[in-house]
Amino acid sequence: MPPGLPCCNHDADNKQFKCCKLTMLDIQKFHQEFYNTKNKKDQDAFILKHCTVVKAKRRRPRVGQRQATQNTTKLFVRKRKSLKLLRVCQKSFIQILGITQHRVRKVSRTFASTGSIIQEKTGGDHTSAKNADRLRAVKRFIESFKCLESHYCRSTVSRKYLPSTLNIK
Repeated sequence: MPPGLPCCNHDADNKQFKCCKLTMLDIQKFHQEFYNTKNKKDQDAFILKHCTVVKAKRRRPRVGQRQATQNTTKLFVRKRKSLKLLRVCQKSFIQILGITQHRVRKVSRTFASTGSIIQEKTGGDHTSAKNADRLRAVKRFIESFKCLESHYCRSTVSRKYLPSTLNIK
């Protein structure tokens, strides 16, 4: 569902944030562009395309608080008909896209530190590559046993059995 107008307290006189200059059509178009891509990696790239990560010029750590962040993220929304980007506040950006501030922060922080988009770690087989050497070693160990052919089998079936003298001891 497309969002409504963002509820931030920035008026038209604000020199830094241009949240009030966005129209409903701009917001709907921006929201639609984001959700046209279903892939999370592409959505993260869209977020990165509409933000800039700048190193903080001055940090003011206070006693008893966490360490201040070293990066500042500037967020932008593209106007519908022009290629012009309008700088908006984080609250407006999050309301328009319907995402959390943690996602924006994680995407921008990862890009600032590594220079690439976050690698998706969900889904897929993560264990078979780790255990491939063990599997080969177990197969080689089993093949090293001398097998007995069963006298019950027909000639077309080639089943081999381990001798009964083999046990765990």
